[in-house]
Amino acid sequence: MGAPRLEPSIPTEQHLLNKSPLLLALLSTALSPFGAQAASSVYGSIRLVASVVDYNDKTNDTDDQGISLDNSDSRFGLRGSEELGNGFKIGGRYEFGVAADAASIQDNKRLSYISLEGGFGELQAGRVWSSYWNATGDAWPGNDFTGDGNVTTRRISDAIKWTKALGGAKFSLMGVFKDGLQRTQGSGGISSGGISAAIGFDKKEKSHFHTTLNLGYKTDNGLSLNAILQNRDPDDGTDTVVGYTLIGVYSANKNTFILSYGDKDVDKDNDTVSTSSDDQSVSFEVARKLGDRSLAWVSANNFEHASAILIGLRHDW
Repeated sequence: MGAPRLEPSIPTEQHLLNKSPLLLALLSTALSPFGAQAASSVYGSIRLVASVVDYNDKTNDTDDQGISLDNSDSRFGLRGSEELGNGFKIGGRYEFGVAADAASIQDNKRLSYISLEGGFGELQAGRVWSSYWNATGDAWPGNDFTGDGNVTTRRISDAIKWTKALGGAKFSLMGVFKDGLQRTQGSGGISSGGISAAIGFDKKEKSHFHTTLNLGYKTDNGLSLNAILQNRDPDDGTDTVVGYTLIGVYSANKNTFILSYGDKDVDKDNDTVSTSSDDQSVSFEVARKLGDRSLAWVSANNFEHASAILIGLRHDW
């Protein structure tokens, strides 16, 4: 252990305002538009996890870890919208990633977009949820670690995305523009009577082409099952990766149980140096709602080269 760290003295908000009437005036002016907008809001989620990791592969001189307290995708953000009339609505959102274990703002790779809604659907521009990943899910690893069973978390920058819902069907197309069109994604899904199916593609440069399929079934008693199949061709056209994940989620009262298994196989190109490898993962989580916006969870996870136990706590507002 190192020497104790002395934290600098932080002046309180009241002290700052007393010292600077100008600061108070500027804050009042800056925040007044948000107060006038009934559809504007500030939101956030603080998530911390304590973990213990045991490395199964001892050949790489990796040491087992003791208990570690880490951030788990904490964030806060602002969003708002305004009705324009004739069925049109404009909105915006900006989100910051927060390292809750160290009280710092992370490199911001979260959401930031402006949107326009109407009879045509919705257009978003900025850093948005992926049309591809967030319609079908990620095929591996087979885990979640946040207690809600959601493994569809990908965001794309410099993007324009169109989304349209038609009854039980939903379609989405997205283009990434940076000195021209650099990447395209698309997806389509349908849900009826508890049965769902979604397909998607991701095309970027040269031979990079990903495809995925998600089949799901959900019952009225809190049970849902999903099978996700994915094929990845990387940017350089070398190793082709095929993977799948099976996910089962059961919710009853305030408890949620999540069991998942993921597997990927790598078809290596012998002419190139590859960092990809075959991998399997198993995860079991139990989560309990502590209140309307609070959640605790524990998970046991086993990968090809490591296993871990995690205990997490989450509060949203």
